[in-house]
Amino acid sequence: MNYKAIIQKKQTDYKNASLLKERDFNNLLKEHPKLNDIEYNIKQILIDKECGIKIDAKKLTELQKNKDDFLKKIGLSSKDFIVSPSCKKCTDTGYDKNKICSCVVASLSLAPATISFNDFDINIFDKLEQEFADKALAKSLEFCKEFPNTKKLNLLLLGKTGTGKTFLAKCIADDLQKKGFGVVFTSAFGFLNKTLQYHTTFDEHKYSHIAPFLDCDLLIIDDLGTENMLKNVTIEYLYHILNERIQKNMHTIITTNLDNKEIADRYDERIFSRLFDKKLSDGFAISAKDLRRN
Repeated sequence: MNYKAIIQKKQTDYKNASLLKERDFNNLLKEHPKLNDIEYNIKQILIDKECGIKIDAKKLTELQKNKDDFLKKIGLSSKDFIVSPSCKKCTDTGYDKNKICSCVVASLSLAPATISFNDFDINIFDKLEQEFADKALAKSLEFCKEFPNTKKLNLLLLGKTGTGKTFLAKCIADDLQKKGFGVVFTSAFGFLNKTLQYHTTFDEHKYSHIAPFLDCDLLIIDDLGTENMLKNVTIEYLYHILNERIQKNMHTIITTNLDNKEIADRYDERIFSRLFDKKLSDGFAISAKDLRRN
């Protein structure tokens, strides 16, 4: 399912729910002539207001109170006939301030298994490694607390395979998703696969392959450096998406087992400069040890 289909479904579901509520209220009006008269008079005043005709505000308030009192007597309220949107940010339109809402982005993301900061056990590190882990945890918590108004747009989590980078990235994803932000978590392989699909697609669904990477509040690319190097794809689209997100002041987290020299050798200067620009990114190592070997 692509963005267009998800947005259309959200709008249709909301409209259908509203129509059902409207039907229920109209049936109620048929059962209670007095309530019907009150509702008719309210609508007439509101129509006059929309037409620019001066209305009796006091009378409108009195009628609305009479309506609320009547509904209360029969065990109901006006709220019973109003549909609550599933997303308060976009009110189920699919758009928040002229951009695709994070609820739509989240529905397309491959969300990681629920892992929270409470699961981050400092005791799995030996004493020499705990200093690394403490700093990494503190920086990650600070990033989540300040998001989206962080000092740096990007986080670069460095360390050899199995040191806990992915685990900590998933903790960040979980925390921000619970706060209502749209987070897309993808492996470097998954990222490459989607950009390759975009590169080789020439129909109306082309953009949907990379839209989650460009529209989400936070993009997390896990294990950068493990993906294949495809000509005109790997470097080009990684740069394009990183640069586009920076231009839009959007956040990205990269985890990698490569050091800065290896990243410079594998990718071009444009990518290296965006990942290691101190004004844009904050990079830190979680541990110098492979925890999975313990």
